[in-house]
Amino acid sequence: MTPLPRYPWASDTLSQEDYDSINDAFNALATIPSVSSAQITPTPSSSSISIQVTFQQRDLSSSTPSSLTKKKYSQTFTALRRDGVELLPSSLPIELSASIPLSSVSPSGKYITQARIVAVDAKTGASKSLWIDFLQRTTLVTSSINVTTFHDDFYTDSFFGAPSGLSWSHDDDTIVYVAQRKPSQDPPTFKYAHAPDWGEAYTGKRTPVIVVANRVSARVTVIDPPGMSPGQPILVGSTIVFHGLVETVPLNGALYCFNRPGGIYKCNLDGTGIVCISQVDKELKLKGARSPRLLPDGDTVVFLSNPVDNATHNSCATLVQTKLDGSRLRVLVPPVISPASTAAFPGLYVDTLLPDPILTVTAGEGVRHFVILVTPWRSTKRVVWVDVQSGEMGKVEPPNGAGKESWTVLDVDKDAMVLLKSEPNSVGELFLVIAQGLTPGNAPLFSFGSLIQAPPHPLLSGFSYSIFTSQASPTVESIILHPPPASSPSTLPSLRKRAKPPLVVVPHGGPNSVFQTEWALNTALLAALGFCVVLVNYTGSIGFGQESIDSLVSHIGSLDVADVHSVALHLTSGHHPNVVVDPALVFLYGGSHGGFITGHLIAMQPEFYRGAVLRNPVANVGLLAQISDIPDWGFECAGIPYDFATPPVMTPQHYAAFWVKSPIAGVKKVQTPTLFMLGETDRRVPNPDGLAFHNHLRARGKPSYLCTFPGTGHPLDSVEAEKFGCEAMLTFFVSNIGAAR
Repeated sequence: MTPLPRYPWASDTLSQEDYDSINDAFNALATIPSVSSAQITPTPSSSSISIQVTFQQRDLSSSTPSSLTKKKYSQTFTALRRDGVELLPSSLPIELSASIPLSSVSPSGKYITQARIVAVDAKTGASKSLWIDFLQRTTLVTSSINVTTFHDDFYTDSFFGAPSGLSWSHDDDTIVYVAQRKPSQDPPTFKYAHAPDWGEAYTGKRTPVIVVANRVSARVTVIDPPGMSPGQPILVGSTIVFHGLVETVPLNGALYCFNRPGGIYKCNLDGTGIVCISQVDKELKLKGARSPRLLPDGDTVVFLSNPVDNATHNSCATLVQTKLDGSRLRVLVPPVISPASTAAFPGLYVDTLLPDPILTVTAGEGVRHFVILVTPWRSTKRVVWVDVQSGEMGKVEPPNGAGKESWTVLDVDKDAMVLLKSEPNSVGELFLVIAQGLTPGNAPLFSFGSLIQAPPHPLLSGFSYSIFTSQASPTVESIILHPPPASSPSTLPSLRKRAKPPLVVVPHGGPNSVFQTEWALNTALLAALGFCVVLVNYTGSIGFGQESIDSLVSHIGSLDVADVHSVALHLTSGHHPNVVVDPALVFLYGGSHGGFITGHLIAMQPEFYRGAVLRNPVANVGLLAQISDIPDWGFECAGIPYDFATPPVMTPQHYAAFWVKSPIAGVKKVQTPTLFMLGETDRRVPNPDGLAFHNHLRARGKPSYLCTFPGTGHPLDSVEAEKFGCEAMLTFFVSNIGAAR
């Protein structure tokens, strides 16, 4: 038993038994393996399908908090096509090495390429080196290319990195990938010269370049397009197609921001002949484009586009197709302004397309191709298909239909897909889905076969969830996690004698983001331990149509705040038929823009909320507009136009407009106990913002506490921050259940 730590916020309500329950529950749920990716790999026989699945699991064995980590394992599943799908015994899981961040199987299945990092050897003095390896599957012949002199570290993210990390040519001879630009060595770059980066998640990473490596000749070519940062390159014969993000001054944060100017380009393998193919049709005004993918005809690409002139970072996307010469530009799926009903398609909200999103369905002598995407659909996540010929679309779902759970697609290969079903009380179930033919209306027909399912867990089977749509506004919707009975063994000891559970109100970040009915460790932990949790999708959330997103602009700090509080009022009023909570025990838990809403609520409703946890919150919009990697967001809050080419200089009038939108403007009204959690490397909402709010509260004698987590940024997603952040949140809530106000 670990002794109860001396928390600054602890009260007599918090017991050793509570602390033990919190620790045990976190350790049990955090170590459940979860699927992080899957790839259908080629096999010699058309009657079999091989699926390589990557699992992720937190390793909590280290006694040093900073050494807690996540491990990855790979496991191969094989299925036979026989009157459906027959699953064969799987291979044993193999732990993946962190020294191989990228790997990819060639189109024929004969070769595997991998990016390999050889770390500094302290004993021999050997410096770090970077390699590209080619392995031949049948003969185990290996060839390697030392690429250390050509570029710095590999880009492994989904925004800049190549599809699948390393993209092959169709003849198995060439790969293309993305890496960090190497500083000039002739003459050497002055070591103190500033090197700009793309903000949050890219701190210290040099801007990207495209790298072409030939397996046969071992020739390496670096392509550095002027004035742009390239990403997601694919090989089409002797042509490279990629997206290019315009390098403005400053470089505005790219993560989760799809209103950045850029386009789809093509060039030759040596980097010559760079041409933009997404802006040929001037009427469409596609100033922002990303994620190019090749159609089976070898001459057409599809890509995503979001408006650059839109004030919001995320918006309803357009799916576009074009010929490689930029001709015949055609919109496949346009934005949806306002869905016709709560059941109607709300539009596409897609970060990036799959490495190969094309599903091929054969029916008789005909063949049709469909783009497969995953998108928020109100408070759920759905997989959809789009016919590239007709533009018709529909949902990929089991024969009995999809319920309130969420679905995502992990890979597509010819007529097969790997789908993951997830719920707030279930890590998920993995399915192999086969397109069996077409309906008379040319819609694909699917068969579903279960590959692997997470076993039932007693902590998760005790709570349920539902979706609640506001009667006042159909674009305000919440996911409610209903806790187990107070008598349940999983309920915290301090809550077992209470007639009604506490309520934790959770607004999401963004603001143009969304909660979906899928697995999340922190909220599952709250519900399993006896808290009722409501995840609020307020006006401006994605997945409800573009009109809802636009309606929040200029009303940030008022409309979103009112929506969240209205949900809390409804659930504590006793009017909801399936929710009974203690109206005197209502807590807030919000991060980023959710922390911004939380900060406003504790100022506007000083007696309503019992306690509030704020994770990297926005407190002072004017300060954020000066120090964040997304300065345009501050101007968006106030409805002030932001020009990426010539950013506005802050004026007293601007700051006055920002101040009235800021939670810190109401700091004198706050009575609610607060706990701040800050990531020390946060670039999106840097520490001075939340720290100032905390200090002002303390200076006024208010109960406010602060935790800072080293080595982690805005999401607070290191294992150390997850473990001790959940521990701090839960012990803070429990301590304030019985604390005097």
